[in-house]
Amino acid sequence: MAADKMKKSSKIVLVFALIILAAGLVTGGIFAKQLETLATDLLSNLRYSGSAEISTIAEKIGLTGYGRFVFGATNPVVEDRDSFNAHCNSYDEDTSTLGCFGGGRIYVYNIAASELAGIKESTAAHELMHAVWSRLPSGEKDQLKTAILDAYNNSDAHESLKKELKNYGEDELLDELHSRLATEVKKLPEELEKHYAKYFEDQDKVVDFYNNYREPFEKLDAEFQELSDALEDVKTEFDEKQSEYIKRSEALSREIAEFNACADTLGCFSSQSTFNSRRNELVAESSALDVLYEELSKLVDEYNAKVEAYNNSILRGEELDSMMNSNSKINL
Repeated sequence: MAADKMKKSSKIVLVFALIILAAGLVTGGIFAKQLETLATDLLSNLRYSGSAEISTIAEKIGLTGYGRFVFGATNPVVEDRDSFNAHCNSYDEDTSTLGCFGGGRIYVYNIAASELAGIKESTAAHELMHAVWSRLPSGEKDQLKTAILDAYNNSDAHESLKKELKNYGEDELLDELHSRLATEVKKLPEELEKHYAKYFEDQDKVVDFYNNYREPFEKLDAEFQELSDALEDVKTEFDEKQSEYIKRSEALSREIAEFNACADTLGCFSSQSTFNSRRNELVAESSALDVLYEELSKLVDEYNAKVEAYNNSILRGEELDSMMNSNSKINL
């Protein structure tokens, strides 16, 4: 028993010393509020016994010692639907909540779909950055603000992010961008790279988890756009050929009627060869229209096949979305 207490006491002293050192590096000084946060995080770590899955996630995303400390302080947990929805107040069927940071804890929705490999790692890292942001002194947040906004405005994902975050206030926006940039963007200002390096051994590796689980959606988006363009092309070609077919069919009908009327009129055709020549022209045009009709039929079949593929693409997207939505009725 005494040995166990000694080991525990030594662990506390060692961890506390490391925390004080980390705090000094991060903030440049020790303040009462920061000391209180550190003490709270220390106790939270000591009381926390994470699952094997959480340990694996922490290992995969490559947390630094200090990153592990903050992560452990949030008592992270991977939860199934009901518990997750209760903790994250997630009840919107139209919105997929992958994780949340609330009440000082990180909750990650348990998405086991192999098609979305990397989603739990990416979510855990994202929520960890919210936990980090909540611990940063206002002065450090101010220092990071310019770098965060610069990275946001220069990011390839700026337009899509702008739409998603259009209703965020400044403080909320900075908090969200701090997490998004860390987990979704590789090329960042040096100041941000140094900041994230305090928590991740390789921030690019963290972004890879995000890209991995987003890849099926990007492929579907590309497929969806390709099919959409193809449908438009087929429809345009069909409309053009159908218009041509109708015009030529109507013209042929008039010409056949004129031919028959002439054939019934004595002396209308000057000779048998003239009659035969005109008749052959009409037969040739009729055969050409038959070929054009077959082309139209093939275009209809092609269009229908692409419509089916298009609809299947939509359904596949809905299936993937449902895997991420803890309120999806498809998962019930």
